[in-house]
Amino acid sequence: MFKIQDKYDLIPSEIENSIQLFQIQDNKKLIGAVTIRYTNNKHKECEIQGNLLYEYQNKGIMTETVKKVSELIFKTDINRIFLFVSKPNLQAKRCVEKSGFKEILNHSNNNWVYEMLNDL
Repeated sequence: MFKIQDKYDLIPSEIENSIQLFQIQDNKKLIGAVTIRYTNNKHKECEIQGNLLYEYQNKGIMTETVKKVSELIFKTDINRIFLFVSKPNLQAKRCVEKSGFKEILNHSNNNWVYEMLNDL
């Protein structure tokens, strides 16, 4: 278990069928999650996605969570993390940019695509 903002618990699950879940809890209440999908063993990459209850948004919780999960991922043999942000979710776009992800593709109508590379 890890702490987010010295208040929220970040609880990882075991990897099962190439998927791992990190629950975000506030006093044992589930308030959000980040899912990791290990997509390509040959290229050592994974995709992440996250959700957070509305009343917990705009408090920096997900930004700090994404940073922490990314840090943990890069302690493994993964070299690249990518994610998709649906348009017009500008709040999520800001979150991933603050977390250190770089935009690599802009699908004009549907999604922004971001990546973070392990700096080895």
